[in-house]
Amino acid sequence: MISKTPETAKAPEMSKNPDGATADPIEAVYPLTPVQEGMLYHTVAEPGSGVYVEQLGFRAGAEFRSEAFRRAVEAVMGRHPILRTGFSWERREEPLQVVLRECRLPVKQQDWSERSEQEVSESFEKLLAADRRRGFDLSKPPALRLRILRLSGDGYLCLLSYHHILLDAWSLALVFGEILSHYRQGKGAPADSLPPVRPFSDFVHWLQERDPERERAFWRQHLADLDGPTRLPLAGGEVRPEQAYGDLQGSLSAESTAALNDLATAHGLTQAVVAQAAWALVLAAFSGSDDLL
Repeated sequence: MISKTPETAKAPEMSKNPDGATADPIEAVYPLTPVQEGMLYHTVAEPGSGVYVEQLGFRAGAEFRSEAFRRAVEAVMGRHPILRTGFSWERREEPLQVVLRECRLPVKQQDWSERSEQEVSESFEKLLAADRRRGFDLSKPPALRLRILRLSGDGYLCLLSYHHILLDAWSLALVFGEILSHYRQGKGAPADSLPPVRPFSDFVHWLQERDPERERAFWRQHLADLDGPTRLPLAGGEVRPEQAYGDLQGSLSAESTAALNDLATAHGLTQAVVAQAAWALVLAAFSGSDDLL
């Protein structure tokens, strides 16, 4: 069961209420999901690598209200506990995620209005790289931040960075939609018009209640007919360790990209799933088998 156990968590410093009582800044404490544990491991093991640092950049016109946008992001942070979550792992057998009752969004504003379009493009690429290297201290929420750059002609360039341990692509689309709803409404944020939020702890709780033996039995039965992993017929025999992997980059035309977007959207899929399906077809063609592992 999930319980609020701040004694076992790396709690933030307590503050005092006006009447002298101690105010508990912690809203909830519970375990991580297996995927979150993997992300936490790689983040801690590879500092400065930019692993799992996600970035959403967008341009805005002269009418952009930076303070209103910050308030909109913080309003959505108030709705979603996961956006106020930090992680505690040092000197404990199992890492925990710690939800704060309140969390302020880190915002940095800069004036790039004297820079040419070429200079803005080059500077922004450097900013993206530095932002990824900076990463996040997951023990100090929130694991998201906002950068607002003022451009010439009174336009703006914004960068919302966050750690993947908080959001995936589907979640980001929903969260950003809520941010825009709050931003458009200004101070009269549409809290009542937005659907109720199920906290991330519900998902953690659901995972904890699942029977691992029953799931292992399902996969044993499902994979019973497979006699081993799918192998590609590689020319030249065995691959040496130093040749085991590498990077290969390519690009698609605008027409092909649009077709893939339409395909993914029509089936309610992400681009990643489409890519995995294509890889499965490649494996099937080379291995001669319809069963791939």
